[in-house]
Amino acid sequence: MKVSRKILQKYIMLFCAFITALITICSSNNLFIHVGAFISFCVIPIIIVKIDILHPYCWFTGFFCIYSTAHPILYSLGYNSRIGYSKEIMIYQLVAIFVSLLFITPKKVQYPNFRDKNQMRIDLGIFNKIIYILLILSLVFVAYYVSNQGYTGKSEIYDAGPLWVRIVFRFPLIISILYTMSIINYYSEHKYLPKKQMSLVGGALLIITLFSGERDFVFRFIIITIMLLWMLKKINLKHLFIIAPIIMTLIPLSHTFKYYFLTHNISNGSENWIQSLLSGEFESASRNLQELVNYSEIVKGSKGFEQIGIDFLSVFSSEISSPTKWFADTFYPNNNVGYGFTLTGEGYIIGGIFGIIILFSIVGLLIRFFYKNSTKNIYSFSAYLYFLTIIIYAIRADFSTILSGIVKQIGLVLLVIFIMERITKVPKINRKNNLECKME
Repeated sequence: MKVSRKILQKYIMLFCAFITALITICSSNNLFIHVGAFISFCVIPIIIVKIDILHPYCWFTGFFCIYSTAHPILYSLGYNSRIGYSKEIMIYQLVAIFVSLLFITPKKVQYPNFRDKNQMRIDLGIFNKIIYILLILSLVFVAYYVSNQGYTGKSEIYDAGPLWVRIVFRFPLIISILYTMSIINYYSEHKYLPKKQMSLVGGALLIITLFSGERDFVFRFIIITIMLLWMLKKINLKHLFIIAPIIMTLIPLSHTFKYYFLTHNISNGSENWIQSLLSGEFESASRNLQELVNYSEIVKGSKGFEQIGIDFLSVFSSEISSPTKWFADTFYPNNNVGYGFTLTGEGYIIGGIFGIIILFSIVGLLIRFFYKNSTKNIYSFSAYLYFLTIIIYAIRADFSTILSGIVKQIGLVLLVIFIMERITKVPKINRKNNLECKME
């Protein structure tokens, strides 16, 4: 495969940044230097793609950086002292992001101009639109239902709630993909955004989030919407500088009021804004990796490379335990609180640093595949937008989460939508033939 001079220069820049960060971390015992070196490396791929947030070099590196540095930062502030900190976790995470970036490649794809082209437009059909509305109404109804049942959290809803409620809680993933397709279709035809539709979907997802504590619903909607607006050139860097602080404020607030609409109680969190921002989801990946490193003699390479094959099989069998469940059973056996896991950590238990390299090579190839094919049609673009939310979540989960999301969420939902689109599509009638029939 021939590599252009420009791409080669970007690879050299990336490699130099990696070596510099690696040497800096290895030669110092200062936590702040470790974090600074890691963040400095993560800035390079973002600059390489000129802050194009649709490129994985931007969104994947950005989120991976936050997840990787959250625990060290909190530890430096005096939190998580029981778990401790060691430079090994920064080295492992640095290798993980570098390897994945190598396979993703800095090459950018060109998205069509929707003012001139309709190559991504499809006819969703009236039946699909009706289902779209029914899905939204279902979320509002189930939010009203759970608010009157005395539930105290989402885990209780999933464990004790009726089957139909748990089914409805899966609707947001369908809505997210339908929402992407619908916005693109509407803009292609009318050349402006359907603001009422966007508000309706966002409002429904916000309601179900407020009454369930499942913050992933509304944050996935926000990420997808920002990506759509960026692709349609409705927002630029100036807007992002305004949006970013707002989201950074919403995250601590969402944690404080997570179960307020269920229990009417406010979470008694820390007054420290940085801790409120980084604790919970963001800190889990690097914190859990530190847990593994603390017991390296026992867990390093304990699962072997067959774990990758097991992850593939787990997609089709609920009887196969995931690495996330293994971590919870091993380190927190008597605790019902979900601590997530760590994608880097799965590579670690597969085969140490070599396991990390292999696992993130595969992850990089998957990201590259979805990004490279995202311009083919509306299905592949919708798949890419939803896929990036899966990857972001999987940073604090495991490889089986990615595979399950691809097959059970993206694959299944798009297949159903494709079949429905074909069934409900009204064939275009040739005007000339129609006129001839009338004359006869």
